[in-house]
Amino acid sequence: MKFKVRGEEWILRWSGKLKKSWGTCDSRRNEITLYSKMRPRKQLEISLHEFAHAFFQDADEEVVKKFGDDAADYLWSLGYRRPSGNA
Repeated sequence: MKFKVRGEEWILRWSGKLKKSWGTCDSRRNEITLYSKMRPRKQLEISLHEFAHAFFQDADEEVVKKFGDDAADYLWSLGYRRPSGNA
């Protein structure tokens, strides 16, 4: 899937074989990879976390983690859910 971050095109990939993480953000390749077997709530959190890495490339991990957690909590409380079978 293609999407934009700060006007630049990025690619989202799904993988069933990530090691030691739920997701990765490669700013040199403009690519986010997410583990395809996460539960919906975790998928929302990690998607936001990796997007934050892409958008705020100089932010430290603590800030990115807090953003992902809080943004996911907020969106989840509003009822945002990803339709099944889209990973």
